[in-house]
Amino acid sequence: MIWPEWNDEVPQGEILGALRLLRDCPVGIDGCVKLHGALGSPGLDQNNRGWMIALDLRGLRREWYEDEGEVRFLLEAPADTAPTRRRLAETSAAVTAALSPTNPVVAEQWLWTSAGWSGVLTCAFSFDHAVDWLEQLAIALGDDVEGVLQAAPRGRMPRGRDARDQLTTFAYWRTEDLRALPPAQRDGRWAVDPALTPAVFARAVEWIEQVDAPATLSRPGPWYVELAGDVDAGQPAAIGEAARRYLVIFLRAATRRAFVERTLGTRQHGLLALQLVDESLSALERAALLTESFAWDPAALDYAYLTHCQGGTPIEYGLLWPHVSEPDVRYNRPLLASYVPDAFGVQLLTAAHLERAHDLSRWRVEQVAPERYLVSAVDLEPWVSRQERDPHRPHDVAPRPTDGQEQARADFGAMILTPETIRADDPWR
Repeated sequence: MIWPEWNDEVPQGEILGALRLLRDCPVGIDGCVKLHGALGSPGLDQNNRGWMIALDLRGLRREWYEDEGEVRFLLEAPADTAPTRRRLAETSAAVTAALSPTNPVVAEQWLWTSAGWSGVLTCAFSFDHAVDWLEQLAIALGDDVEGVLQAAPRGRMPRGRDARDQLTTFAYWRTEDLRALPPAQRDGRWAVDPALTPAVFARAVEWIEQVDAPATLSRPGPWYVELAGDVDAGQPAAIGEAARRYLVIFLRAATRRAFVERTLGTRQHGLLALQLVDESLSALERAALLTESFAWDPAALDYAYLTHCQGGTPIEYGLLWPHVSEPDVRYNRPLLASYVPDAFGVQLLTAAHLERAHDLSRWRVEQVAPERYLVSAVDLEPWVSRQERDPHRPHDVAPRPTDGQEQARADFGAMILTPETIRADDPWR
């Protein structure tokens, strides 16, 4: 029998129907497909239906990234036979334990999606190791799971539909001591306590899910998944695993008609950004919905602020700061527990920040946790209203400096980061 070219667009029912025709030939077929599971009497139920899992070797090789040691895959199975997250986690751990130390492959980021279980193999610097691991998983699940282990589908997540500057929060969650790390390891780390990360993403995913629409998760490369409802609440922890591994991820949910969009973005060193687009709400209402994230666990925040950022891409590139650039802040992350890049209408600050302020008598200052303070403008409207971009600097993000912002910078005084303070308080000395 000749196996046709594997096609991601072929309906699942047709794929599984074709696989059932092969149950009497459970061997490698033209190097493309292997079948696993109980294809004889042990796998037959009362309706005489056999169970099996196929491996799409050609597709999986396509999604093997040798330099990163990754295989991005999908376990496509009917919902009524798909394993639970707990079973996947336990079975994956058992496979890893059985194959180690000669095979170092590990599975992570189990995400329940509209197409089935999405996962990532790590430490897969040998494709043979990856295939051995997936075969053992298929054998372990094959007695009562029918489906296909295949390549993760490719595609780029659609961009946000409103690219105008949107209200966005940037929150820096407390990290490990970056100064204790070797220089080569400082930049490429999420660095937040593994015990804290799941709790942060549980709140963030809950915030995203306030939009009545499926959420999509984008990771580096032409690869994104549409998440489905999660029956065991493990999805946020898996998204946190993606942030730890890739540093830059985006999670977005958007409605189609009355346009509402919520986006989450991450960067290294515990930076989590939230963005809200909803023209049915006033700017002040949107600001309130965004800054409620400052109350999730304020004691675990080093710094957070509310500003405007390009719609659909909540990252700090292009923000207009008076003295420093984005790399200045990123490469001196420990300073953010006592300095800020600029004055903003709403900020979550530490006691060390306030010690550097010049005069906050014109600001509301509320203690929200030990040594943590919410500092906000008495008149917040000018800070949250969208400003026009400078036509001579179209790639920079508004608002441009105004009289109010200049006064705010004077109020915050020595708290605002400058090249001189970076040299004086060099965190890497």
